[in-house]
Amino acid sequence: MIVISCQEIVRSLKTTYLEFLEIFLQGKGFVNIEDSYNGMWEMFMIIFVKSNLQNEVSGVKKMQIAKGKMYTGAKGGVAYGLTFRGRHFSFFGVHLQHGPHKTLARHKMMSALVKEFKLFQIQSSVFKPLESDTYADYSFIMGDLNYRVNSTFMYMSRHIEETRNFNIEQLTIAKMNGFYPGYHEEPINWLPTYKLSETANTYVDKKDQCPSFTDRILFKNNTSQEVELHYDCLTQCFGSDHRPVTLDLVFKNFKTKTLVNFKNCDQIGVLAVDSIELVGVNWTDLKEMVGMKTKAPHMRLRL
Repeated sequence: MIVISCQEIVRSLKTTYLEFLEIFLQGKGFVNIEDSYNGMWEMFMIIFVKSNLQNEVSGVKKMQIAKGKMYTGAKGGVAYGLTFRGRHFSFFGVHLQHGPHKTLARHKMMSALVKEFKLFQIQSSVFKPLESDTYADYSFIMGDLNYRVNSTFMYMSRHIEETRNFNIEQLTIAKMNGFYPGYHEEPINWLPTYKLSETANTYVDKKDQCPSFTDRILFKNNTSQEVELHYDCLTQCFGSDHRPVTLDLVFKNFKTKTLVNFKNCDQIGVLAVDSIELVGVNWTDLKEMVGMKTKAPHMRLRL
């Protein structure tokens, strides 16, 4: 399964990019789980599975919730709920409040989104207050969460390695203070994903805002299933002032509720991309990196 979540994509190019994704991934044996995608303004989410597993996906529901100024959809999120081999999955693709000093606003926006997304039938009938990530076996929050490093560009641009001090990183502090309960994030082994040049790994000054790890993927496991996680950043994926992050999951000895053998189909790749002027998709089933260009400007998909 491959889940792609994007924010701040040029709306006029969204259809072109999505068509290319479908054609390219179909050539690799993947199909879209539905006939469309989940989109709102400049963000979208789309999910692919191996074609031979398409019939094992059921209960697909998608929602969009606009937040932020004028509720235009520039902030907020899109989400999917689905059942795969008896296990319930929820995926939240979000773009939270911007600004280095808007930490509390980001907390409140994410909390509201989790409460308002109703992705499973049981939430509309028996247990209406039940939150999707409480009911789901596995939940993911991904996208431009917009949390910042509490410093300045003037200082950190000269001491960039100090951005790895997560004692001054807002999301890390938030989790230590009880926000995002139950969610796990693998260690970050790369430099900040924002704000960079679109053509080189050079940080750009915007109102003295510190380079930050705005692009994140959080994972919540409500089961006893053992999961191997591989968290990475595509630092050489240019075309945006953000760098995309990926999370690959391998379920060990996957125990489905329907006792279906999960061998040879045990990997889920999740990608969060702020802008897909240039997109990177990490699919570790492939032994070689394959690059393909489309007619869309500055567009390349890597698997």
